Amino acid sequence: MEKSTKHYIDSNAITKIIEQFNIRYISCETVEAIFRPINSSAEILPIIRVEPLFTMERFMCRIDTQLRVVFATLFLLLVAQEGYAQTYEFPLNWRAIGTTVVHNSRAGLSGGTAAGLWFSSEGDALELQLENGRIFRTSDFLNWTLVPKAGSRAGVAAKVVYRLPEARAKAFSAPGNPYRAYAAGRFLWRSDDTGKHWVNLVAEGETRLIGENVRSISVSPLDSDRVAVLTEEGVWLTVDGGQAWSSLNPGLPNLRLNRLVAAPQAGRGLIAEWENGGLVEWVPGAKAAWVARGPVEAKRDGLRWMDTLRPELRLEVRQQGRARVFRSLNGGLQWDDLTSDLEGQEILGLAADRASGAIYVATERGQSGRLCQTRAYSASRNTH
Repeated sequence: MEKSTKHYIDSNAITKIIEQFNIRYISCETVEAIFRPINSSAEILPIIRVEPLFTMERFMCRIDTQLRVVFATLFLLLVAQEGYAQTYEFPLNWRAIGTTVVHNSRAGLSGGTAAGLWFSSEGDALELQLENGRIFRTSDFLNWTLVPKAGSRAGVAAKVVYRLPEARAKAFSAPGNPYRAYAAGRFLWRSDDTGKHWVNLVAEGETRLIGENVRSISVSPLDSDRVAVLTEEGVWLTVDGGQAWSSLNPGLPNLRLNRLVAAPQAGRGLIAEWENGGLVEWVPGAKAAWVARGPVEAKRDGLRWMDTLRPELRLEVRQQGRARVFRSLNGGLQWDDLTSDLEGQEILGLAADRASGAIYVATERGQSGRLCQTRAYSASRNTH
């Protein structure tokens, strides 16, 4: 029977190696990994632990290591912050472009719609609630202030009248004047004989003094001629029963732009689409308001089309005995009659393709027509 041989590690040899390489501390696992013989049957001493000659050396070694780790960590943090701050070679500064009002030939600067408005119960202030729930208040009817909650409201009572000026209009009473009534619908109306006769306060021909579609109305409890109105184009105030109007839109953050249509280019400003479907431009150098470049309200007696990249190119359908198609190449200053031999008395749809210059119309006969006339002037001209 062959006698098995066991190999042992000389601890004196280990000590000499440690001293030669100035090793401060070594674990048993390290010793076992270094000195384990190739022979898998070899065994290492059950316990081998090499301790520093002095406990103070071991303590200082650990302190030195920990300090190095701390300083290295701080250094890496500083380097990282410095590198992050210098990611961009220039500062990132955002600059506001545009305001919250639009110049579009109204009685004043137009804005956006809101959830509602009301006079205070004392009649000395006006409050407005935006669609996001925020409430603004004005006491001088010039400057708006954000308030935490709504104050007491002046009541608005419905009124029974002889007839309504519009099919879906709602009539309201005027405090202090039993014969006065206001009606809100597509337009704002006033009657001084309990609804027998009505006066349109906001529309003069094609002109819309404060826009269309009255959303809310409030009459001051102190004066029946003092009326605040909310339309799709903002907040308006009259102090003489609707003879004159002033805009209360400046300072209110309620103008909404649906999308940006075109970036500034070649002297043209930023083009955006307004929430009512029209186009507005922030003219280079402007400071007060956007400028309306497209239709700000849809005509009830016609259809319109406008090139979003070239707002000066427009098409419009008008009722003049029969439906007629007009085209303008200068933003509405001059119009060309393109109707010619178009069949049908009524036009139900209008579209155009800028690339091909084609105009498409749909008539009451269920037919569609195509005319390549979006670019060149026609022989017949109708100037308005």
